[in-house]
Amino acid sequence: MKKQKSKRKEALGNSLLVLLRKEPLEKITVDQICREAGVHRSTFYRYFADKFDLLKYSFLTFMIAELDPHETINSVVTMIGNDKPLFRNVLINNNDVTLLNVIINMLSEQLLRGSKEDTENFTDINWIRNVLSTSEVPEMTAKMIAGGVLTIVVDWVEQNFQTSEEEIINFFRDFMP
Repeated sequence: MKKQKSKRKEALGNSLLVLLRKEPLEKITVDQICREAGVHRSTFYRYFADKFDLLKYSFLTFMIAELDPHETINSVVTMIGNDKPLFRNVLINNNDVTLLNVIINMLSEQLLRGSKEDTENFTDINWIRNVLSTSEVPEMTAKMIAGGVLTIVVDWVEQNFQTSEEEIINFFRDFMP
């Protein structure tokens, strides 16, 4: 039974990501997600409160889980560069600020996790490691860094990725707070 539940949740999550490559979240309906996943609407609500709940699940399951916690910033930039249509619809073609807050929270949690797990192997940008390890309020610091990173990334997406991934990563690496 757990396997079937997991398959249904994955199908719904994958369906949302497929649809997000075509249009912004605010235009996607629960009915569209269910049709794409091949499940009944009641199945959707058995697992998720709404499409934002599904989005969070999808990002945590299929994206954040794939990030290297020791190189979070590089992983984020590469992930966005590899899936431009999806991130254009998530970050730019979306009027709901809640979505950006969800992403900021997930990114800040990933930064904290990576810096706490194994500080010596936290190869993410040095200044991030230093700032997080010396901060009296690391949760707020991680959220501030995540917000700043996403501001630059959103600009990158809005400018149609005119700057290379390498240039973006180098900007973050060389930045000194």
